[in-house]
Amino acid sequence: MRKNEVEDYCMNHIETVIDLTIDSRKITPKNLIHLNDFYSIKNTIDSLVPNNESISNNANELTGYYKSIFVEGARGTGKTTFLKTVYQYYKEETDVAVLDFFDPTLIENKASIFLTVIALIKKLVFEKLDSCPYKKTDACDRKKWETCMGKLSEGLPVVDEFSGKVSVPNYWDDDFMIMEKGLNSVSSAFDLRKNFKKLVEVSLELLGKKAFLLIIDDADTDCTKTFPLLETLRKYLCIEGFITVVSGNYDLFSLTLKTQYYSRFQSTKNYDAIIENQVNELVEQYFRKVFPIENR
Repeated sequence: MRKNEVEDYCMNHIETVIDLTIDSRKITPKNLIHLNDFYSIKNTIDSLVPNNESISNNANELTGYYKSIFVEGARGTGKTTFLKTVYQYYKEETDVAVLDFFDPTLIENKASIFLTVIALIKKLVFEKLDSCPYKKTDACDRKKWETCMGKLSEGLPVVDEFSGKVSVPNYWDDDFMIMEKGLNSVSSAFDLRKNFKKLVEVSLELLGKKAFLLIIDDADTDCTKTFPLLETLRKYLCIEGFITVVSGNYDLFSLTLKTQYYSRFQSTKNYDAIIENQVNELVEQYFRKVFPIENR
């Protein structure tokens, strides 16, 4: 290279400083090896923050808003450090409410991923309410949030992830009353995404933010958590104003999904090849739906 070529090269390339003494939690984009990936994911997250002051009440309630971001890599490639840098960066953003860094493998086996997400939202909202000087509107704000939570909770007992049985009061010995309760629960479960969306809207309003950001790490390392997480993304978290970033290995996700689909088929020797082809196609369609190609 001639001298002027070297100067042009240096001026047009961003320098990355690698300091091995820095704690991974304190790494900034300036110290990040995957700098191009950082700006790529930043642009994607920024594009998913709603532009309007309020989120549409009708859009995507039935079809879903499938925009989850997938960060893929093998073990030891720096996914966690990369995601923690994204997490710290958006903690300082004004438009995005960042939920706690979420590792589903650290929650108890019987804990619900969906309920854990709701708990993270509640924590953020009530921290904001508790930190502000008391005003007359505080009681109204809390009541508004709790009303939304109450409506959402009506549909939780029939969600697959919850294994516990719904208890029926002793005085409900009338068949019509039991049927009415059952129908109401099913109706609330059908509206679960809509009610969750309303809870998100109210929470963002109280926080003065435009969107929630949930970063999920190591989602593929515990197969008992992987499928419930994917189903939670597919059924409930796919709403505008709620941005999810998930890290993992595609092959491990694929293996978990294949196990689920194979268990639903009555496999026989004559149809093994057909079932395998169908399962592979279903897995690819499922993954393409939850994690659009442009968001990987």
